[in-house]
Amino acid sequence: MDIAFVTGSSSGIGFETALRLAKSGFKVYAAMRNPDRSPELGNRALKEKLPIEVVKMDVTDLEEVQRTFATVFDKEGHLDILVNNAGIGGHGAIEEAPLSLFRQIMETNYFGTLHCIKQVLPSMRERKKGHILNVTSLAGTMASAFHGPYSASKFAVESLSECLAQELLPYRVRVSIIQPGVIETPIFKKGDTSTHVQTNYHRLHRFYLNFKNGLKLKNPPSVVAKRVLKVIRNPLAPFRNPSGLGAYGALEYRKKMTDEEWIQLGNLSDEAWCKTVEPDIAKEYMDLCNQLTNKSPYEAP
Repeated sequence: MDIAFVTGSSSGIGFETALRLAKSGFKVYAAMRNPDRSPELGNRALKEKLPIEVVKMDVTDLEEVQRTFATVFDKEGHLDILVNNAGIGGHGAIEEAPLSLFRQIMETNYFGTLHCIKQVLPSMRERKKGHILNVTSLAGTMASAFHGPYSASKFAVESLSECLAQELLPYRVRVSIIQPGVIETPIFKKGDTSTHVQTNYHRLHRFYLNFKNGLKLKNPPSVVAKRVLKVIRNPLAPFRNPSGLGAYGALEYRKKMTDEEWIQLGNLSDEAWCKTVEPDIAKEYMDLCNQLTNKSPYEAP
């Protein structure tokens, strides 16, 4: 039985991934910061007799990460799969978002991922076997206005992953990126998601409406968990793997533009912006343009 370790398993993508892997024949160590406050996964595992062991671990606490992985290696001798999923969200104009928000997001999304990677690398490299999957986001490829605190962290993980994949290729250790689109997860309720009402940036409402509209696609976390399992099972899977309804379309829309054209979108009026994007995006996004052109007041999702 292969051994998998999944971070951020208390809810959302991590929760569903831990369940999916356990039901597919993996023994899963499911890490979360506060297991006592998130007992559902442990209860499901007990009820359904799934090989899941919930472990307490905060990815930002390097000493706790080291202790947790040392315990797993003492028990199992090795790990076959690492799914770095733990993450928090946050947004705002770069001028107005506090530096503390940038640091908090980077500590969890980037350094938390790096902490875990460094724990498994010696064993995987020596065994010449293993698979590291880093859950990023479309925001790790598409940088949008007012998403700077979060997007920068995901760009960093994507860059780290690409470097790591090249370094590990001679040792037959796989590295993959999973890129969820807008998924219905608690990440939208974690971290600083306050509305900066007193903003100097009048396009901020477009950011909020875009995310509200993305949530209407109702992508459940299970679609990402399915993608994780599919990538693990397919040795020929691509390095980057978009996941969720609308994800591929959004990436194709971005690829059609030069960097300069993409940046200029931030300078367009709502009416001009909608005329630019309407022919190229999914029908579900028409509601967004209707709200924008009808001058609907903005609000956070």
